[in-house]
This record gives sequence, structure tokens and C-alpha cells, in this order.
Amino acid sequence: MSLSEVVLIVSSLVESPSQLWEDICEGTDEWTLLTLFTMIPPLITYHLIGQLFLYMDIHHWPIFLYRHKIQKVPVDTSLLPRLYSSMRWGTIFLVIPVFYLNAYASLWLKPYGMGIRVSATLPSLTEIVRDFLVFAVVEEVLFYYSHRLLHVPFFYKR
Repeated sequence: MSLSEVVLIVSSLVESPSQLWEDICEGTDEWTLLTLFTMIPPLITYHLIGQLFLYMDIHHWPIFLYRHKIQKVPVDTSLLPRLYSSMRWGTIFLVIPVFYLNAYASLWLKPYGMGIRVSATLPSLTEIVRDFLVFAVVEEVLFYYSHRLLHVPFFYKR
């Protein structure tokens, strides 16, 4: 891919994201959209942010962020290969299968009007805000009760 192609892609993202998304949807089947486009952005975000925090822990830089770190225990860099092995294992055997199950469930629930909606038109701002608020409330409730459940002695003592 040449530099001019990269510039063209980036400029199309800035100028018309809806047109870019329509072009992607036009040439891509629904299964690919549900798997790749719901899997790749969170994985890249998770790993990129994790690497930035790890860099900050190892190098104590940038200082304006490191100064606010609560646990200032030095990082044992000899454990990094084990960390990366665990991350690879978790991504391959846990995260990716969950994304595939999610895509399968979305296709299965589609006739009932549920699941992830994939269409060439982007959602409206109202729909984005509504979905974000519903997700935030549901996630907070599920996190709270799962956290409480894990403090039950049956689970906690193990």
C-alpha cells in the first residue's frame, strides 16, 4: 500500500465516514462485518492502551502520568514473556471465540429484531446516545452483582 493510498483512506475517514462505511458494507458479507469489525477495534484498543501503561510502568515516563500512579511497585521485566504468552492465550482461546459466538447469536436473533444491526447507514446521534446509556446502565448492574457474587464465601475462599 502506497503512501498516497493511506492518505486517501485517512482523508475519506475524516471527510465522509458514512460514505466509507457504505463502501465497506457494499463489498463485504454480513458475517465478516459482524466478526472483524466488532473484534478488531476493541482488540487494538485494549492492547494499545495496555502497552502504553506497561511502557509507563517500565520507563517511568511520561512523568506527569507516572506521578499519579497509585501502585509504584517496579515491574519485573523477566515476567514479560509470561505476560505476553497469557495475553496471546486469552485472545486466541477466549476473546476471539466470544466474538464469533456474538456474531453467530446476532445472525440467529436477527429475524426477531435483536442482536447487532449491520447496515450501510450509520445510526443517528439519538440512537448512539440511547444505546450508550442503556449499555452503561446494564454493564454497571451486571458488574456490581457479579462482583458481589464473587465475594460470597463459596467463591471467595477458592
